[in-house]
Amino acid sequence: MIRWRGTLPLAALALALLLPACGGEEVLAPDEDLADLVGDWRATRFEVTNVADPSVSPDLIDPSIGASFTLNIQPSGQYTAILTFQQHPLTEIGELTRAGDKLVMRVLQPCCRTDRVDYSLEAGVLSLSGPTEFDFNNDGEPEDATAAIDLVRR
Repeated sequence: MIRWRGTLPLAALALALLLPACGGEEVLAPDEDLADLVGDWRATRFEVTNVADPSVSPDLIDPSIGASFTLNIQPSGQYTAILTFQQHPLTEIGELTRAGDKLVMRVLQPCCRTDRVDYSLEAGVLSLSGPTEFDFNNDGEPEDATAAIDLVRR
C-alpha cells in the first residue's frame, strides 16, 4: 500500500514512471482469481488515521485537501497505483495476488517490499485497509498510521 514519507508524501515513492527494460518478451497469463478486481479504480475515500492519536484521521480525497488515488489492476495481477498529493504524483508498481481475505501486494517499484492488506468488494466498491505511514504534522518524519481506501470503477 502506498506509504508517505518526508515533507512530500512518500518521497520514497517519487520514482520514475517507467519500469526498467526487461530482457525478452515474457507474456503474463491472466490470473483467474483476480478477474473481479481487474480494471481501473478511482478512490472516493483515502483516510489515514494516526495510530498514536486516532482522532487525527484526514480523508485525503476531501476536496479541501485535493488528493487523488487511482489503481489499475491487470488480468495478470500486475498493478499500478498513483497517488497525487500536493500536485506531486507518486507511483507504485507491483504484483497482486489473493491470500484468503487479504490482498498481497508485492511492490516492485520502488523496490522492494510486500504488503498484506485487508480487502472487500461489495456493491461495486473495492475497500482496502492496512498499516501505512503518514507525516501528519509536516515535520519530515512519518508517523505510524492506518489507511482505509474505498475505490469505484472508472
